[in-house]
Amino acid sequence: MVLAAVAGVLLTLLALAISHDAVQDRDLSLLRSLHDTLVSGGVIKFADEAADWVSVWLGPGPHLLPVTLGVAFLAWRQGRLRLAVFVPLAFAAGLVGERVLKIVLARPRPNLYPDMALSTGPSFPSGHAVGAICAVAVPVLVMAWLARRTWLRVSLVVLAVLLVVAIDLARLVLAVHWPTDVLAGNLLGIAICGVLAAALGLPGPGAMTRPGRHLFTAWWQRVDPERPGGDVDSGVEGNRRLTSVTGAVQVGVLTVVILSGVVFGSVPWLHFVSGFVAIPLTLLKLGSTGYRFVHYYVARSQPFRAAGPPTWLPRLLAPVLVASAVVALVTGSVLFFQGTTHGTWASLHTDSAVVFIVAVIAHLAVHARTSYLATAAELRRPRSVEAPRGLGTRRAAVLGACVAGLLLGAGLVLAYPWNA
Repeated sequence: MVLAAVAGVLLTLLALAISHDAVQDRDLSLLRSLHDTLVSGGVIKFADEAADWVSVWLGPGPHLLPVTLGVAFLAWRQGRLRLAVFVPLAFAAGLVGERVLKIVLARPRPNLYPDMALSTGPSFPSGHAVGAICAVAVPVLVMAWLARRTWLRVSLVVLAVLLVVAIDLARLVLAVHWPTDVLAGNLLGIAICGVLAAALGLPGPGAMTRPGRHLFTAWWQRVDPERPGGDVDSGVEGNRRLTSVTGAVQVGVLTVVILSGVVFGSVPWLHFVSGFVAIPLTLLKLGSTGYRFVHYYVARSQPFRAAGPPTWLPRLLAPVLVASAVVALVTGSVLFFQGTTHGTWASLHTDSAVVFIVAVIAHLAVHARTSYLATAAELRRPRSVEAPRGLGTRRAAVLGACVAGLLLGAGLVLAYPWNA
């Protein structure tokens, strides 16, 4: 469900973004650059023929049904009934989901080079890209799921990835889909498969899990293991809970910031208000994590040392996350007071925002489990004297940051009416 939710959010952002001229211009530029590169390399004829073959034989259609039903039969023979149902369901759901979105959005196709290929009908999302996940990758990955030998399983996983890449590239080489169509198709396929896998309760592949532990739980334990909280006066658990609750509130605020930024021309005031609301929360989050950093590395506090440092992945993400957040907020504030969306500051804001979104998604993937547990423990009524002290102070800090952000955002937007 986490995978499906992330794919669904990104798909929604793309669906909102395709109506903007900047996205359309970028799509057109990418398609022309790819075509010019193939022409200058003298491989355009080979690329055209290969892309046409891939589109015909690996594209979704009745010719893939025998593969789908065959893999479902193999899963059924091995007693994996949920997998047997999952394969044809993914095929059907992908087909229906793609058709519905195409009808709703009705985006025209590029068809830039009719002498190479010409397709009719709406463009967003790419049906081939959806099928690459739901009708091609799923059967191959299920065969990997059923395989007993490690080398065969790894080979099938690699094959699934290569097939998806080949199908995606084929649609771009033929220039019958925009790049965002292809990306959206993959995201829709991933979202559909994630929902179906969760609804059917599919377990992790046997060789990739330990007894009694789910694949994702094992992964989370490695990248963000549970840590001792120390005694009630140490401040370790209280700091962890403050960081988690602040982060949970930030997720909601940043979602509004990102979505309003995608449709900025319609609601610029909402983008700026939510952006200013995010500033005090970001400062509180930086203060909370900085407090832990100082006590671990500088003061070398024994309770914080006993709790241990973050693993390598959060350590790598932290500098990127902090730097991109600071640059995005600072440049956004500058653009607000300048009243413009062009120039160097605008480029810095856009680039840092993209880096920040990617870093935030990775950050959430790493900390989702422990952050959820800490937030849930903080919000429910304490039932034990073992709960960390300072509950009122932590709640006041989060509430104060929210109120300060709302006052800052509403006050500035009302005092300095922004118009582009």
